[in-house]
Amino acid sequence: MRKTKEELDKVKKKFGVDRLFSWSRYNTYKNSPSEYFLKYIKKEIPDRSGTTIYGISGNCCHDILEDFYLGKIKYEDCITKYENSLFDMQLAELKYDRMDEEMNAKISDKYENSIRHYFKNFIPIPKNVALEKFILIKVGEYLFNGYVDCIWKDDDGIYHIVDFKTSTEYTGKKLKKERGQLKLYTMGLIQMGIPLENIVVEWDFLKYIKATYQQKNGKFKSRNVIRRDMAAELSTPIIMWLNHFKYEPDAYISQAIKENSFECLPQEVKDKFSLGNAYTQVKLTQEDLSEFEDEIIRDLDELIEKEKDYELTKNDSVFYHEITQQDSYFYYNLSEYSDKLNPCWREYLDNLEMFMDKE
Repeated sequence: MRKTKEELDKVKKKFGVDRLFSWSRYNTYKNSPSEYFLKYIKKEIPDRSGTTIYGISGNCCHDILEDFYLGKIKYEDCITKYENSLFDMQLAELKYDRMDEEMNAKISDKYENSIRHYFKNFIPIPKNVALEKFILIKVGEYLFNGYVDCIWKDDDGIYHIVDFKTSTEYTGKKLKKERGQLKLYTMGLIQMGIPLENIVVEWDFLKYIKATYQQKNGKFKSRNVIRRDMAAELSTPIIMWLNHFKYEPDAYISQAIKENSFECLPQEVKDKFSLGNAYTQVKLTQEDLSEFEDEIIRDLDELIEKEKDYELTKNDSVFYHEITQQDSYFYYNLSEYSDKLNPCWREYLDNLEMFMDKE
């Protein structure tokens, strides 16, 4: 249950701070100082809120899982609740891509059918779980508060922090970049007396399914594949085992892909595969956490100075930053503010238009 303002005021008084930071607030400043300025300093009413579906759909999926683990709904009710929420989102004409209707339809098909598959086939966490667990994290002189999606403890005494994600799975640089919130929550558990070696941190990517299958050499391989195209993504090992057991593969694989299911396959082929939730573990060391703590302190020291500077000067340029092409997807599709309110975004679009005119 979310803390009330009065409860949070007591927390601030207890720790002797005048402000509680959230990961959302900090990350907004980290990724877009201009968005932070509009949202938290000027308190501008967003002129684009509610026009993209990602955040609303993500919250919907979190709510469904919370209701299931709290025993408010049964397993078979999860897909029904998702379909009902999806209907409401469609009525509201929410978009996955604001700029391209064809792309919006493609994303919708893959995204929604993957989430449908999850709620029909996900494997529940086997132990009692703590959901939306309130947590406090001391970072230097700053105090963060947050709500962890899910924490559960296995039979070996290992605490699992699970963050449910409806986004595309993280790989490479993106994986490292997105670890911040989980690092913060890990720091919180350590401050509660749980040693780092007893903490496992992982994302559950709802759009994906983890497939583990035996290879011809006897070794096993695991892959996360998109749920919408599960059978097609795994067609190569399926055909290999169909051939191995002397089955004609064409008819079987065509039906498996059409139904996106393994049910039509011979049992001895199905036995070569196991399917589960697409958990991706986040490997953290004490060095990672120490470096991250230093980074947060530097960022917040800078933020506090900018806020003080703005209070004295009322100069909006204090929070100016240059937007690059790499940032543009966020501002086109996810930002709550249009270029009418965000001058940094307006400047990027003007420069882009000028370049196009020259071309």
